[in-house]
Amino acid sequence: MRKIFFFSILLLFLSVLAPTNNALAGVSDNVSGYAWAENIGWISFNCTDLGSCGVVNYGANIDASGIFSGYAWAENIGWISFNRSDTGAPPAAPDYGTHLAEVNLTTKEASGWARALAYGGGWDGWLKLRGTNYGLTLDDVVSPAEVHEWAWSDSVIGWLNFNCADTMVCGISNFKVI
Repeated sequence: MRKIFFFSILLLFLSVLAPTNNALAGVSDNVSGYAWAENIGWISFNCTDLGSCGVVNYGANIDASGIFSGYAWAENIGWISFNRSDTGAPPAAPDYGTHLAEVNLTTKEASGWARALAYGGGWDGWLKLRGTNYGLTLDDVVSPAEVHEWAWSDSVIGWLNFNCADTMVCGISNFKVI
């Protein structure tokens, strides 16, 4: 009986002191992975992409109604926001009024905007998720669901690729936003 008690106390003690790998990203941050733009490099959609969140806790989210929120990070341009409160009104349609971007849960097409917050030098910082002949789609047949295709910024970022499968480079660089 004493041995069971001793081992129970020892296990409890070790479980309290043992390091954990729990991420600090909020449960509402359900988007992760990387997108690639030749002009600026990688964009991370969740601090857990880096292994752990440390002191910087960020992530993007798509809620149950398809509305985007949160932040992504790019080393070369800084924070990218999906929050209307950070960005103000987008420069053109679509303008959803209360939010910047959304996924149509029937067609699986994403549309709207995101904005780089550290923009400058004449660049307005906007990234468009859907336009003529381009746009993001959500493939929820696979698990976890994957974002495919391209977004566009007419300056600085240029084309932003959300999945290596769309360029056939996964053997070289296996990236995707999920």
